[in-house]
Amino acid sequence: MRAEFAARKPTDPAGSWYTPDQTLGLWIRRMTQETVIDRIGELLKVFVAYSVEQWGDYFTEILAGSPGRT
Repeated sequence: MRAEFAARKPTDPAGSWYTPDQTLGLWIRRMTQETVIDRIGELLKVFVAYSVEQWGDYFTEILAGSPGRT
């Protein structure tokens, strides 16, 4: 996909469901947004969830002493 985007200009025509913007630029933005969201989701699902599962007991006392925060 990167090679396809690099071989064209963002202003080149490209069909999409969004009628006001029928350019490759729309797809470059959309794919960038999807990649960022997927990576954030992976960070939360894999790294944070794993950390809580593996070291949850370690943080229990620390969090208990943090007023107003859960």
